[in-house]
Amino acid sequence: TTNAIAEHFTPGTHGTTYGGNPLASAVALRVLEIVSRPEVLAGVGTRHARFVAGLTALGDKYGIFKDIRGKGLLLGCELQGKLEGAARDVLLAAEAEGLMVLQAGPGVVRLAPALVIEDQDIDEGLARLDRALARIA
Repeated sequence: TTNAIAEHFTPGTHGTTYGGNPLASAVALRVLEIVSRPEVLAGVGTRHARFVAGLTALGDKYGIFKDIRGKGLLLGCELQGKLEGAARDVLLAAEAEGLMVLQAGPGVVRLAPALVIEDQDIDEGLARLDRALARIA
């Protein structure tokens, strides 16, 4: 960076092991080029719709999702009712089913699958989430 910008950084506010080196920068640029292709973006849109439909069905089945939001395949399911504020419980139940989900605060279950996840893996993940929710909902 320049000295003018660097003077605003205090120790500990910015750091990275590999960021900014020529190889990491070249790889990042290539990833952006690939992910930005129309066919990749279309696939993400199709997968998004599949996830939202499946999550909506699970939310309706158990009455637990106040909102399903997000862009692409970064999705958040806001919990309500019996599971309001219990994202950690959902995370642990999903883990017991061999499914990794995340939480975004105490009331939102977050999903962040690969942009190229296969349909059968989406369906399997939703089935595992269904089993996890059946345990606790």
